[in-house]
Amino acid sequence: MAAPLLPTVNTLSPRPEQDADLLLLKAAYARKPLNLLMTVPTALVIGALGWQVLPSQPLLIWVVAVLGSALLGGLECAVFRRKPLTSAALPRWQQVFLAQSTLAGAAWGLGPALLLPQVQGSMLTVLVGILLSVCAVAMVSVAEQRGAMQAFLGAALLPPALVTAASGGQIEQLVGLVLVGGLGLMVLVGGNFNQAMHQLLNTQLRMQAILDASQDAVIGIDAKGLITDWSLRAEAMLGRSAAQALGLAFETTLVPERHRATYQAATANFLLTGDQRGMNQRIETSALRADGHELPVEIAIAPLKVGHHYQLTVFIADITERKAAEERLALFRRVFDASSQLVSIMDGQGLALYQNRAHALELGFSDREMAGQHYSKIVVKEELSRVGEEIRLAIAAGTSWRGQLLLQRRDGSQFITTNNIGFVKDAQGRVQYIFNIFNDFSPELARRDELAQAKDVAESANRAKSDLLSSMSHELRTPMNAILGFAQMLEFDSTLTDDQHDNVNEILKAGTHLLSLINEVLDLARIESGHLILTMATVDLAELLEECRQQIKPRSAARQLTMLVDVPPQSCVLADRVRLKQVLLTLLLNAIKYNRTGGLIRLSVRAGERQCLRITVQDSGAGITAEHLAKLLLPYNRLGDEHSKVEGTGIGLTIMRRLVEAMKGTVGAQSEIGLGTAFWIELPIALAVATEPSVGVES
Repeated sequence: MAAPLLPTVNTLSPRPEQDADLLLLKAAYARKPLNLLMTVPTALVIGALGWQVLPSQPLLIWVVAVLGSALLGGLECAVFRRKPLTSAALPRWQQVFLAQSTLAGAAWGLGPALLLPQVQGSMLTVLVGILLSVCAVAMVSVAEQRGAMQAFLGAALLPPALVTAASGGQIEQLVGLVLVGGLGLMVLVGGNFNQAMHQLLNTQLRMQAILDASQDAVIGIDAKGLITDWSLRAEAMLGRSAAQALGLAFETTLVPERHRATYQAATANFLLTGDQRGMNQRIETSALRADGHELPVEIAIAPLKVGHHYQLTVFIADITERKAAEERLALFRRVFDASSQLVSIMDGQGLALYQNRAHALELGFSDREMAGQHYSKIVVKEELSRVGEEIRLAIAAGTSWRGQLLLQRRDGSQFITTNNIGFVKDAQGRVQYIFNIFNDFSPELARRDELAQAKDVAESANRAKSDLLSSMSHELRTPMNAILGFAQMLEFDSTLTDDQHDNVNEILKAGTHLLSLINEVLDLARIESGHLILTMATVDLAELLEECRQQIKPRSAARQLTMLVDVPPQSCVLADRVRLKQVLLTLLLNAIKYNRTGGLIRLSVRAGERQCLRITVQDSGAGITAEHLAKLLLPYNRLGDEHSKVEGTGIGLTIMRRLVEAMKGTVGAQSEIGLGTAFWIELPIALAVATEPSVGVES
């Protein structure tokens, strides 16, 4: 079987332009052994048949020359096979091929040049026919190498033509003209043939380069369902080289078993009826890789009728990334749809692209109704003019916009929302997408209104309570003072028995405690009602602290406590002296009550922050946990000491804090379990020695 005229290029990768010359030379050398093999028997047959009718010596020279040129051509082909053809070696091998073709043409033309002058009649016609037949075969066989073809034809036809024409006879001259005319005609036809081969091969190479550069795998299938073409992309995608894939059955090689019945039915229907409705259409399916794994693909089959049979070209696109992206998008949609927040996405012009389920349910628009609609469809018109400039400024600043918007549902009802509008920009800073994540703020507004109303009611009730307690100061204290006064008179009555004296002491003790409680409650009520009047003046802390120390000395001595006082000279603060003394006594009495027997109380004054003096009262008691310390200054909270032997109402420290804050000061506490607790207050430093005028301070 003769070699194909053109090389197969379906597995070549894209190469430079001179690849066509390389391939054509390779094709010429691939066909040359067959041509040489045909030359040998042809020469022997000519010699055997012509031995009886032609002059023996010229005939023998002719046959030996042809066989010798064939032997040299065989050696040339053997050397060519051992050395790979490269672009650098191409010109040399083209010259070698040209030289051998010239030699072969001269060998074929030698016999007729020697014999034509010696023969006449039918033998003359036979020799001319043999020569022209050999040249016609050579024209086709060597057409891809134009120079070699022309050299062969010239060497084979010109010498016999010249010799014959020079013999002088009319017949011989006519034969010479025929040979020259045949030479010209063959050179012309061979040149056209060579040009057509170059154009066809270049077209094939360009098409192959396009197919190999394609993201689709391109596979050819013949009428028997066997693979005939296999692109580079098919190699990478499906894990088989062209050598491994060519000749295999497409169905068993690439179609998963569960899809084969469908494939067989579709192809059978097409081949029987010519129905092309399933052809040239993208279909999602899966393909088998060489390792047995399935690959999600999209295929399109293009039929081509060649004679009475169809050939198919299959285009296969790997959609693994697209399927993964679709799955991620589906996941994001499920997440968004599961969210109770309303989510919408728009393009750069504000046209709706997506809404989640909560958005659709709240506003009442279906996905189809919202698609492509401008966002102003759901925003109350007045809101657009109100926030439009703010949103434009947010875009320019590259930030999101947060705020409230009044939106309108499909049924026309309106509701207030809290919005977080963000922007996605391209590389040039243009807005590509806009997204809004928002909530219906109406329930929260209703809750806030309800809380505000409840707060107003509670504050009103609290003010009424405080006003009542404040106004009852005389009514509460007068009876208690009477009880205590008569109890004190009984205390000095010498006629009472010891048991009666004990009872009187209990009355005095309980009455004093109750009066203290009344005073504390009334003080707190007065502060809360804003009726507290403070007289702000310069207070000498050394003098005031000494008064406090002397006043609590009996109680501290009863518990064997040591008090250390550290007050720098000329330590003065701006405060109400009476109320500051009340605050200090509260702290000192607490330090006594919650200290351990034989413990220590430290009273110190140091510079504080912001032109203030810090007065610290530290005990050596059990300490307070961090959890309790945070609740220490809340009213009526004794932190679990309600059932202890230590008396108190739980509002002394609250009053102390309110008084200090009313005097523009601050209060704090620090504690460590097992080491004690330190309370401190900071008050502004007094810059003047003279007493400041009394002012009313509302807390």
